[in-house]
Amino acid sequence: MRKLDTKNKTFIFALSALTFIVLGIIVVFIIVKISKTTIKYEIKDGTYVYNESGELVTINEETYAKKNVLDKYYVMLDGKKEYVDSKPVFYREKTRELKLLGTFYEIANNGEINKFSGETIIESSGNSRLFKIADRKYLVVASVIRSEDNSLHTNDYLLVDIDKAGNAYLYNNNVNIKTFTDLELVTDGFHFDVSREYLIINNEQIDLAKVNGSTNEHSREKVEPVEDEGGGNGNGGGNDQPEETPFIPKNTIIEQEIVQKYIARKTTVTGIETTENDLKINYVIYDPFSEYDEVYVNVYTNGSLIGKYDLGINSTSFVVNELKAHTRYNLEFYYTYKNDNDELVTVKFDSASVETKNIKASLSLEKTSDSVVRYILIVEGGYRLDSAIVEMYIDDTKVGSDVVNTSQAASASGYKGSISFEGTGDFVTLKLTNCIYNGEAIDIESSYKYKL
Repeated sequence: MRKLDTKNKTFIFALSALTFIVLGIIVVFIIVKISKTTIKYEIKDGTYVYNESGELVTINEETYAKKNVLDKYYVMLDGKKEYVDSKPVFYREKTRELKLLGTFYEIANNGEINKFSGETIIESSGNSRLFKIADRKYLVVASVIRSEDNSLHTNDYLLVDIDKAGNAYLYNNNVNIKTFTDLELVTDGFHFDVSREYLIINNEQIDLAKVNGSTNEHSREKVEPVEDEGGGNGNGGGNDQPEETPFIPKNTIIEQEIVQKYIARKTTVTGIETTENDLKINYVIYDPFSEYDEVYVNVYTNGSLIGKYDLGINSTSFVVNELKAHTRYNLEFYYTYKNDNDELVTVKFDSASVETKNIKASLSLEKTSDSVVRYILIVEGGYRLDSAIVEMYIDDTKVGSDVVNTSQAASASGYKGSISFEGTGDFVTLKLTNCIYNGEAIDIESSYKYKL
């Protein structure tokens, strides 16, 4: 039998090593793939999501979402798998929380791109944010989202799916419409030129097509609209259909409601601004024939009506005062008019849920010794609490407290307090507790921690 020479031995050894490496990579790939399919994402009751067929799904009982080995997400409903959008956006109306699964790219105010993968939770829509989900697909997050002409108005979030001609599908759990004209969405933080894929912040224009590219064929030059006797769609494409159809939501009943609500009559709320104790409502009243008898808002908290406020037909803003800090309020907007039979008709044209801001306070250390800690407490915004206490803990043991002079704490220089104590440990924590404002207990998160 012929012996293998050195060259053949080396070849066989290299081939064996390569085989083991390839097998190792395959095994690792399979392990990683399987491990991803074992991750469960909690989905609470009262959550909305779109399935892969473009239908709005309401989740009424707590469940979970998972990904299968083909990277497709699904939700378990009544013991069955409900496959959802490839990068699903879950919205829980009760808490206004968004849960994103998959890879999303957020375009920040300075034009930087932040990548989010796996599970991303947005607890509040207070800050306006824009995410690119895929080619010609976006997620707008803001407390109020409207079109520039006020023909569309919604809250918290809006999914935007653009076809190659620049037309857009706009949908969430309340809105489902398609636009056939140039569209610009407005939030309190930015403008989004949808058809051209531009983000506009402080008059600065950010080209969203540069984020992972775009197959949008819509002209990026703005032109004044002209009458088209030929009946084209105004986007330079006539009646031609786009080559690729985007994700199309199918809850067409809601679409009819939106047409009735925002196109037939354009009276709408354009924004709500909140402070600790009040909220400012900005609105547009469209009443060219002076039909309205009254336009008003009912304000509720915890299911109880706290007031009915006349918005004023000739005004565009109204402030509701003397509210509680860090409290959620539900608003329902109505107008009334007389029909042809001289009967008074009441129409609910909008609703919103907002939360007043919490009072903020800052604790800082002024001086410390073996038996006394001196601190400074400033309640921001000049708000004077009815009462408050600063407590001192060494590790987890309370060792002293001080009653706050709330008048001084509301001043620019703040309240300078002191706490005498005995004991030793690793860390000292000062906490603001027992806060009372306008006769009600409120939580103000303010603390200071240092090593003893």
